[in-house]
Amino acid sequence: MMRTGVMSATIHGLSAVGGAAAAGLAAVAAFSSEPLDLLRGLNPAALAVASVPLLWLHLLSARGYRRLPFWVASVSGTALILAAVSVRGIPYAPVHEGIAIVTGLIAFGFARLVMVLRFVSARRFVAGFAAFAVAALVLPALTPWGTAAGRDRLVYDRELEAGFQRFSVVERERRQYAEEVERLRRALEELDSPALSAADLEMVSGYDEAVRPGVPLVRDFAVRLASEHPGPFHRRSGSPVPSREGIVQALTIHRYVASEWKYVNDPVFAVGNYFSPADRTIALGLAGDCDDFATVIASSVEAIGGRARIVHGTCDVGAHAWAELFIGDAAAWREALAILSERYPDRTIESIRPNGPNDHWLPLDWQVGLFTCGTSPRVQYVTR
Repeated sequence: MMRTGVMSATIHGLSAVGGAAAAGLAAVAAFSSEPLDLLRGLNPAALAVASVPLLWLHLLSARGYRRLPFWVASVSGTALILAAVSVRGIPYAPVHEGIAIVTGLIAFGFARLVMVLRFVSARRFVAGFAAFAVAALVLPALTPWGTAAGRDRLVYDRELEAGFQRFSVVERERRQYAEEVERLRRALEELDSPALSAADLEMVSGYDEAVRPGVPLVRDFAVRLASEHPGPFHRRSGSPVPSREGIVQALTIHRYVASEWKYVNDPVFAVGNYFSPADRTIALGLAGDCDDFATVIASSVEAIGGRARIVHGTCDVGAHAWAELFIGDAAAWREALAILSERYPDRTIESIRPNGPNDHWLPLDWQVGLFTCGTSPRVQYVTR
């Protein structure tokens, strides 16, 4: 009997904690404009759905009165949470899904409360609960963040503001390193751009064909830029981990390409991405969109001995592609951060969480160490 009682109490307590935690995390995810590290790898909708049976298990394993107030509160809580998950808000009402989940969780709390209150008037409780639900769901909708549309607008405003800030930083860096860029430009003046053959002008179908480190134009382009900081690219022979000189060479290539880049969209007829080979983009004078930029960076890094990959990500304002430089283990990553702190002292470096201790990669997006639209990143290309 004692063991049974202990087990029942354990189930009763754990179901309450688990249900409340699952619903709470789902609500936090709904209110957050960016994916949280705490929820990385978890599905917020699944958390919300899982909270319902856990909360019901808590209620049904508890002793108390299950009269009309109990059923009104518990069924309403279930409906609110499931509606928030299934239709991204309450049907026919501009209610934020996070608010619906929180209101549903509070409704379950009311259900548990009325189980111990024997003399609660059913009529008064239903009226009071209805007033609470209306206030909780409708009043926040009058605020800028209380609806899904309002939240999306605020997220877009923040993205727009962040875009302007990053553009300002890029412009400031261009002015700061104008002398170095001009020196690199003069070094490239002697580089002949051979006429493109008919084969060069054919469309390619993906990064495997567009990344061309072995084409003479790409190799010469990368070598001319990297030779500003001569030295072996790798820390030691046979290791893919870059040396200090190798990292600086990659940063030099990026600085020039980013400074000289002219943004031009893909053609309207392109379904998905229009892949421009690196040599063609260089011959055109460094112009194209984000995947063309990533292709040139990845090709140039590989042309001087480095490993590169190209990543796609999404965000509220679209999708994006960027290149990354393989750094390696934690010690190499710390060295890379030290180099970056010298060149970009005011920058907080971002990176995708490594898959293992030897899998650190440095983003070479429009700005080194920062990437835009980084939600759900997917590697599309990696050096073989």
